[in-house]
Amino acid sequence: MIASSLCEDENYKYIVIGGGSAACLNAKRLSEHGKVLLLERGMMMPEDNVNARVPALLLDNWQPPYTRDILMKKNPPLDRVNLIVADVLGGGGEINGMISHTGSEGYWKSWDQTKWNYERDIVPAYDRLKQRLSLMKAPYIPEIASWFVSSGANVSFVNDDLNDLLSNPTEGFGDIYLAIKPSPSFGFERDNTLYAYLNGSKKVDVSLSSHVTRINFNRRNVAVSVEYIKDGKLFIAKAKKGIILSAGAIGSAEILMRSGVGPCPSLEALGIECVSDLPVGRGLRDHHTLQLSYFTPCITPQSPGLAFSPGTQVAGFLKSSPSRPYPDIQYTFIPTFGPGIPLFGLSIFLVDSDVRGNVTLASSDPLKPSIVQYDYSGTAYDNQRLAQAVEKAEAFMSTPPFSACMGVRQQPPPSQDLPSWIPSNSASGYHPTGTNLIGHVVDQDLKVKGVHNLYVLDSSIIPLSNCNTQIPTLIAAERGIDLIIASTL
Repeated sequence: MIASSLCEDENYKYIVIGGGSAACLNAKRLSEHGKVLLLERGMMMPEDNVNARVPALLLDNWQPPYTRDILMKKNPPLDRVNLIVADVLGGGGEINGMISHTGSEGYWKSWDQTKWNYERDIVPAYDRLKQRLSLMKAPYIPEIASWFVSSGANVSFVNDDLNDLLSNPTEGFGDIYLAIKPSPSFGFERDNTLYAYLNGSKKVDVSLSSHVTRINFNRRNVAVSVEYIKDGKLFIAKAKKGIILSAGAIGSAEILMRSGVGPCPSLEALGIECVSDLPVGRGLRDHHTLQLSYFTPCITPQSPGLAFSPGTQVAGFLKSSPSRPYPDIQYTFIPTFGPGIPLFGLSIFLVDSDVRGNVTLASSDPLKPSIVQYDYSGTAYDNQRLAQAVEKAEAFMSTPPFSACMGVRQQPPPSQDLPSWIPSNSASGYHPTGTNLIGHVVDQDLKVKGVHNLYVLDSSIIPLSNCNTQIPTLIAAERGIDLIIASTL
């Protein structure tokens, strides 16, 4: 039996559920207008954890207790695959690859939301984000990576600034931006919203290892409090002005449904009283990724500068068809797999798959995992685009100057039939979005429809971006938090 008690301090103006990238930004911005309680289900990395700071050591943190696996069902067949999500204060910003793309102008305009105008709202939000979060190109770029960009220009063009939202199209080949900053200890180290926003916030109380079970509503459907389990005890924390869900595409959907917000028939079948009938959990999207490797005679020198980036320094963005409104293929180049290893890698992301998945509850028990269904084997059109992307990459990598480094493909082997290999080897890009989509679950002000004083602001509200989702999510947070503040003052 879990004992229940009120949180010691009931004078919170806002409660932020989640401690990830968007949550840290949201809590800091809200704290400028009142006291905030932030509830994070994970722990915090020790300050002396070098792996968390040195960009090249990022994979050492891709394991518990800093991550958790979500079992996913491919639909069909019911084969299980894992989606890894962050389970640590700072969220994905503490463990991700630090790749920081903005997304294309066409992507942002596709939102078609009047309060999210591209020139008036999105570009200024990105400018505000850059004032706090350090985004910079890799300080060291191996020659082989520069050659990849030059040869990529043979099918596209060199883009000197892939993140220039106003002057350049966000396509072509060029140096990527990374969330890193100069460091007296490591030369350069990871930056994220935990350090750039939340640290030093005197009006934010952070409660770690706090598993939120549900949000409570009064008779008028006003969200008034949050229940969470910590150290084996059930706590109830009250918010005067607003509760902001920022627990990610999976977590935020789970908490809404456990609180009675979601598809009423499925919730009532589990014995959960439905408060608002909404398509929560529907429309899950993700990037589909292929990992390829090639033998090469060009061994990348083991410069200390390689430690300053997460294994990649350049990328390319292309349209699979001229008729597409913005790029749907992303190439990320990996110059080396380690000292003396004669291989380079290429990650190919399909960033606009036709697949839609969903998140549903398996039980009303808040400690039991939800059911996540998503089919990474893709549609026929998805796999056709991926196959064409592989062929195009191998074609431009066979032109100068990169041709001097182009060798035989190691994975998959040259004898492997690509159309049959792709569906079974396409994997998650670890970029889930869209389970509480703006316009469907939340309105333009990010208010959850059918209830009051409850908002969602994280990757679950954004349409799938045509690039790594970290920066689009944070741009949305910088814009969205202004709307929430305006609604609650």
